[in-house]
Amino acid sequence: MKFAIFLVLVWSQLMLIASEPKVANLVFRWHGFGLQPKVGEVIVTWRDGYQRSQYNYTNRVEPLIRIVGKTVGVVKAFRSYEIDASLLFIDDEMSRYTAVAKDRGVSEIREIEYFAQGVPQIIAFKDRVAMVPLALDLTADFGRVSPLHVLYQALLGKCSGTWKVYDGKRRYTVQLQLAVETLSKELGPSSVRNLPSTGSDPTGRQCVLQLLGETIEGSFERSRTLGFWPFNRQQQTLRVSGESTQLLSSMSATAPVGKIIGKIDHR
Repeated sequence: MKFAIFLVLVWSQLMLIASEPKVANLVFRWHGFGLQPKVGEVIVTWRDGYQRSQYNYTNRVEPLIRIVGKTVGVVKAFRSYEIDASLLFIDDEMSRYTAVAKDRGVSEIREIEYFAQGVPQIIAFKDRVAMVPLALDLTADFGRVSPLHVLYQALLGKCSGTWKVYDGKRRYTVQLQLAVETLSKELGPSSVRNLPSTGSDPTGRQCVLQLLGETIEGSFERSRTLGFWPFNRQQQTLRVSGESTQLLSSMSATAPVGKIIGKIDHR
């Protein structure tokens, strides 16, 4: 009996440790023409899968991943944008994605429930441009996931496979592939070589998230190039870098000109 109690106590402590959140404060700069102006600030908070069954003192499920970000500097002058997005797992079969944003002063919202064996269900939708969400299809949207679900997989080190996404305004496919930085920690195509995912976590690992542009279907004409971060452009590529599994050190994304690179703020 004493041994059983001991095991329970040890397991409860492991559960507590496993569910402790990890936080990365990223400062994004645009790299192009030799310039590096500051363009955004993003806070990424995430937990591992143990948290899906844990409740806090308010009896609310804590999100597995949350992203709070905003544009700053010269970019804010012509594209003011703020977002607070989160994903929580209700159970193994159901998750809920919530995003509250303000695009150029106009409030936007997404609240969508996702099911492993079903199509997403839209709870709330408001957008600056789209009047109504993209109509759901019983066949095309079966088993689709949220944008944050894909990013969450990368943060957990599960960097392989293909995910079909529905974000309320678009449906598209994202491919995950493991890469290794070979020359330096600079986030450029010349500094990485693609490797198949083996389940290991090499030093200087990168997870490449590629939005397959040919798979995009939108609710209106311009929606092929507009959407919620991190997948807000056609043919978007996002790189998540860390020295090991679940240690986020930087993120980078393609831009119309140059790159947008976010690195940990050490202040």
